[in-house]
Amino acid sequence: MLFCKSRLDFLVTFLKKQRILTVFMNGLIFHDNIVKAALIGCFVIYSHPLKSFELPDDIDQLNQQQSELLKLDINDLLNVQVTSVSKKKQKVSRSAAAVFVITQRDIKQSGVTSIADALRMAPGINVARIDDNEWAISSRGANGRFANKLLVLIDGRSVYTPFFSGVNWDVQDTILEDIARIEVIRGPGASLWGSNAVNGVINIITKSATETQGTYLSAGGGTMEKVFGSARHGGKINENAHYRLYAKYFEREMDNNWRMGRGGGRLDWQLSKTDELTIQGDIYEGETGDTINLPSVQSPYNQFINTHTQQSGGNILLRWKKQIEPGQFTALQIYFDYTEKDAFELRQEHSTFDVDFQHHFSLNSEHNLTWGAGYRFISDDMRATFMITPEELQKDVHHFNFFIQEEWRIIENELSFTIGSKFEHNYFSGFEIQPSARIVWQPHQEHSVWASVSRAVRTSSRAEQGGVINQQTIPPSPASMNLPVLVSLTGSIGSASEELLAYEIGYRAEYWDQLFVDLSAFYFDYDNLRNFHPGAPEFAGTHLSQPIYLQTDMNGESYGAELALSWQAMDNLRLNATYSFVQIQYHTENGRSNVSEDEENQTPHHQFNIRSSLKINSSWDWDMWLRYADTVEDFDIPSYLTMDARLAWKPVKNIELSVIGQNLLDGKHPEFSKNFLLSRRTQIERGVYGKVEWRF
Repeated sequence: MLFCKSRLDFLVTFLKKQRILTVFMNGLIFHDNIVKAALIGCFVIYSHPLKSFELPDDIDQLNQQQSELLKLDINDLLNVQVTSVSKKKQKVSRSAAAVFVITQRDIKQSGVTSIADALRMAPGINVARIDDNEWAISSRGANGRFANKLLVLIDGRSVYTPFFSGVNWDVQDTILEDIARIEVIRGPGASLWGSNAVNGVINIITKSATETQGTYLSAGGGTMEKVFGSARHGGKINENAHYRLYAKYFEREMDNNWRMGRGGGRLDWQLSKTDELTIQGDIYEGETGDTINLPSVQSPYNQFINTHTQQSGGNILLRWKKQIEPGQFTALQIYFDYTEKDAFELRQEHSTFDVDFQHHFSLNSEHNLTWGAGYRFISDDMRATFMITPEELQKDVHHFNFFIQEEWRIIENELSFTIGSKFEHNYFSGFEIQPSARIVWQPHQEHSVWASVSRAVRTSSRAEQGGVINQQTIPPSPASMNLPVLVSLTGSIGSASEELLAYEIGYRAEYWDQLFVDLSAFYFDYDNLRNFHPGAPEFAGTHLSQPIYLQTDMNGESYGAELALSWQAMDNLRLNATYSFVQIQYHTENGRSNVSEDEENQTPHHQFNIRSSLKINSSWDWDMWLRYADTVEDFDIPSYLTMDARLAWKPVKNIELSVIGQNLLDGKHPEFSKNFLLSRRTQIERGVYGKVEWRF
């Protein structure tokens, strides 16, 4: 929008007279080819005092409260401690990886109601909601209902699904207020975390019991979020042992109902000055709905039916850490995880037992060494249906691993080099080596440059080892001898692991104590990618069977860049923005016909989001979140621009009331389609909900 000088002067005078606190940026005002201001846009906030506000008499006290509640030093972004990059505490500024931290404050101000939706804040992560309870989430491309190159952990416990290779996001949950941070690594993390940490690692880290003392209650409801509530109480056994217990329930609805209840607890015990013990666990049970395509060799051949899936499970984790001396510690983690899913298309039971040991110590002032070993046992039991038939209904698999990593401080606090590798033996592909080399240079306290080269593999899943998935039926036609054609995806026993050789580079900096910049770029070289080839139709009496065989004869490359910005525009206004670009190209050997080579465009090429957080005064908060995703060509998903908004009010110190609007810019839009089990496309609708929180 262009203004002449008189109009600009009038606008500035008007803003001063009206005591407008801020205007959300959405355009540029130019005059005489000079940028005069960045103004105008989505909303305008007025600061006229309302009679209902009870403002402190001491204005300095009010300013201090606002600063403590909203302002986060930009320096803190460089100094945030992360553990997922090197399996030890490390500042973001010293991390040679594309790491992004979603804080508890980010989660609260965004108004999201699920972990999956919270991940939309991270650059390079494509989050596409499929329906009420399913998401397609991936890092740097290769997205799908079961995106198989992204490793997800909750407090170090892997939630990667062994049957389809992916994550069941509908059962990954906790009280969101108890999440300390979510560490998002774009790019391989296999040298520490092992197979399947190919395109990225997401580690969801919850608060310690010490940080969640007292009682927290919340409840609410709305259009899509029908009803929800949670309760958590934290206490202490003695001065060295603290605990928390929680319970949570919700019902959500778009095209299908989704209800889930869960509960759990955590104990943190300081056994001695050097020994810490953590015990935590969760149980859950619920029901999800879905509308799936039921293929049949009889008319009507394909029929969309509404199904209900019963889900339940639980886990328990024990972690012991011993601080031997400064710079040296050992840690032992053991967990057991059980899941049961009774779906129309397949009944599954999975049990996982995992042991992981780690030792970190300093060889001298220049060299730090970290090594560890682990063992994982997975047992599953399945019931076949017409839609899905596993190659074996029951299977036990064993995984062994060992890793070692050395950090060499070439120049203290300026230049360091890290090299390491994971060595593991898995049931599907045998012995795997996944090395990495990383370097970080910090010429100034506020600037750092890093680069890395690494190798990672994605092992086959149970479904790919000879399993059969009946996808759809093509009605009779003269070309098929007037017989229906049943199309089936068929796995291949002994499939090789998919391989990645990754090259990455990045830059982080702080400017003027107000602006934080994080830029990264990557080039990925893939080999042995999963690929589907149509086989010859086979006569099966009443119909023709059209197998589509799984092979690993595809390769490809992807490249792209990500940018994250954080700007403390004012003491009470924070702006965050991210942008992501990715381009993928697949190739098949010998130019053979295939199905998967066309999957290059299942991820948007361009994504961006802008978040603003405004502290109006000690009682009112106003947050907005604008998101854009480019067209998903393979599924004919058009680009979309949407916005969420949150208005929160604290009438008294320990109570907060908030109203959140979601997907406000359009009535509904699709974000993804299922690409294995076909279903009716779901439209993501506009919604609003209210929430009340009470802490005491």
